[in-house]
Amino acid sequence: MKIHRILCLSAAIALPQLALAKLPPKPALGQVEGTLDFCAQVDQRSAAKYQEYKKILIQGVPEKEVAEARNSTEYKEAYDAIGEALGKVRRTRQSRLAPRF
Repeated sequence: MKIHRILCLSAAIALPQLALAKLPPKPALGQVEGTLDFCAQVDQRSAAKYQEYKKILIQGVPEKEVAEARNSTEYKEAYDAIGEALGKVRRTRQSRLAPRF
Protein backbone atom coordinates (compact mmCIF):
# COMPACT_ATOMS: atom_id res chain seq x y z
CA MET A 1 0.00 0.00 0.00
CA LYS A 2 2.94 2.31 0.64
CA ILE A 3 4.00 2.29 -3.02
CA HIS A 4 0.51 3.35 -4.06
CA ARG A 5 0.68 6.33 -1.74
CA ILE A 6 4.06 7.29 -3.18
CA LEU A 7 2.70 7.08 -6.74
CA CYS A 8 -0.36 9.11 -5.87
CA LEU A 9 1.74 11.72 -4.07
CA SER A 10 4.04 11.93 -7.09
CA ALA A 11 1.07 12.57 -9.36
CA ALA A 12 -0.21 15.26 -7.02
CA ILE A 13 3.21 16.95 -7.01
CA ALA A 14 3.48 16.85 -10.81
CA LEU A 15 -0.04 18.14 -11.32
CA PRO A 16 0.59 21.86 -10.63
CA GLN A 17 3.51 21.89 -13.06
CA LEU A 18 1.34 20.42 -15.81
CA ALA A 19 -1.55 22.70 -14.92
CA LEU A 20 0.51 25.79 -15.75
CA ALA A 21 0.29 24.88 -19.43
CA LYS A 22 -2.99 25.36 -21.31
CA LEU A 23 -3.34 21.63 -21.86
CA PRO A 24 -0.53 19.19 -21.19
CA PRO A 25 0.73 17.12 -24.11
CA LYS A 26 -1.69 14.29 -24.85
CA PRO A 27 0.57 11.48 -23.58
CA ALA A 28 1.28 13.39 -20.35
CA LEU A 29 -2.42 14.07 -19.87
CA GLY A 30 -3.17 10.38 -20.37
CA GLN A 31 -0.50 9.31 -17.89
CA VAL A 32 -1.56 11.76 -15.21
CA GLU A 33 -5.27 11.04 -15.56
CA GLY A 34 -4.59 7.31 -15.66
CA THR A 35 -2.54 7.57 -12.49
CA LEU A 36 -5.20 9.64 -10.75
CA ASP A 37 -7.93 7.18 -11.77
CA PHE A 38 -5.81 4.29 -10.50
CA CYS A 39 -5.22 6.11 -7.21
CA ALA A 40 -8.96 6.74 -6.90
CA GLN A 41 -9.60 3.01 -7.28
CA VAL A 42 -6.96 2.04 -4.73
CA ASP A 43 -7.84 4.77 -2.20
CA GLN A 44 -11.58 5.09 -2.54
CA ARG A 45 -11.89 7.31 0.52
CA SER A 46 -9.87 9.96 -1.33
CA ALA A 47 -11.45 9.38 -4.77
CA ALA A 48 -13.15 12.78 -4.76
CA LYS A 49 -9.81 14.46 -4.15
CA TYR A 50 -8.27 12.72 -7.17
CA GLN A 51 -11.21 13.72 -9.34
CA GLU A 52 -10.71 17.30 -8.20
CA TYR A 53 -7.06 17.09 -9.30
CA LYS A 54 -8.25 16.00 -12.73
CA LYS A 55 -10.52 19.05 -12.92
CA ILE A 56 -7.64 21.34 -11.93
CA LEU A 57 -5.49 19.83 -14.66
CA ILE A 58 -7.91 20.89 -17.41
CA GLN A 59 -9.14 24.08 -15.77
CA GLY A 60 -9.61 26.89 -18.26
CA VAL A 61 -9.33 24.64 -21.32
CA PRO A 62 -12.35 24.47 -23.63
CA GLU A 63 -14.29 21.21 -23.23
CA LYS A 64 -14.02 20.53 -26.96
CA GLU A 65 -10.22 20.64 -26.79
CA VAL A 66 -10.19 18.31 -23.77
CA ALA A 67 -12.54 15.86 -25.51
CA GLU A 68 -10.36 15.83 -28.64
CA ALA A 69 -7.25 15.18 -26.53
CA ARG A 70 -8.92 12.33 -24.64
CA ASN A 71 -10.07 10.75 -27.91
CA SER A 72 -6.57 10.84 -29.41
CA THR A 73 -4.50 7.71 -29.87
CA GLU A 74 -1.59 9.18 -27.91
CA TYR A 75 -3.79 9.84 -24.87
CA LYS A 76 -5.42 6.41 -24.95
CA GLU A 77 -2.11 4.58 -25.34
CA ALA A 78 -0.53 6.51 -22.45
CA TYR A 79 -3.62 6.07 -20.25
CA ASP A 80 -3.74 2.32 -20.90
CA ALA A 81 0.03 1.89 -20.46
CA ILE A 82 0.12 3.59 -17.06
CA GLY A 83 -2.94 1.67 -15.90
CA GLU A 84 -1.35 -1.61 -16.96
CA ALA A 85 1.98 -0.75 -15.29
CA LEU A 86 0.34 0.30 -12.03
CA GLY A 87 -1.88 -2.78 -12.11
CA LYS A 88 1.19 -5.02 -12.37
CA VAL A 89 2.74 -3.33 -9.36
CA ARG A 90 -0.47 -3.80 -7.42
CA ARG A 91 -0.77 -7.51 -8.35
CA THR A 92 2.88 -8.11 -7.48
CA ARG A 93 2.46 -6.49 -4.10
CA GLN A 94 -0.74 -8.42 -3.44
CA SER A 95 0.85 -11.74 -4.37
CA ARG A 96 3.66 -11.10 -1.89
CA LEU A 97 1.16 -10.37 0.85
CA ALA A 98 -1.12 -13.30 0.08
CA PRO A 99 -1.16 -15.97 2.76
CA ARG A 100 0.55 -19.20 1.81
CA PHE A 101 -0.96 -22.44 3.00
